[in-house]
Amino acid sequence: NHWGLPQDLSKFVQCEDNTCKGGVGFECESGYQNRMCSQCADGFWSIGQECKYRCQNNVAQAILMVAVTCAVVLVWVSMNQVVSQEIESLDILLQFLQVGDIIGGFALNWSHSVTQMQGIVSIVNFEVDFIALWKCYIHWNYNWS
Repeated sequence: NHWGLPQDLSKFVQCEDNTCKGGVGFECESGYQNRMCSQCADGFWSIGQECKYRCQNNVAQAILMVAVTCAVVLVWVSMNQVVSQEIESLDILLQFLQVGDIIGGFALNWSHSVTQMQGIVSIVNFEVDFIALWKCYIHWNYNWS
């Protein structure tokens, strides 16, 4: 569960969430790729931070992706346009959860219970990458080659 630093192969860094197999080639567990196994491999999609779900590339999965997207948009619009304008305390709660999610994004040594709560907060904040089924159909990265 460790990754070697390319500039100094005598130093190792522990991977998060047991995504690294380790070994001589610094291999990743199934579903992960890149430095410190921090991204979903091609052909996998994620729920939360877990890249354990293999793309099926069939009609049912495409329908699921469209349904999840429509549901998120519908809930977001109803929460922000209807409910939060009528109930001020809900608007304050949503803002509090958004700030909490931003703070939770810092790479600190959070306890297990706090990490679980961050997953729930991500859902409430409508984090678009929480269910990343779109990775099966849209491929992009930061490489400009």
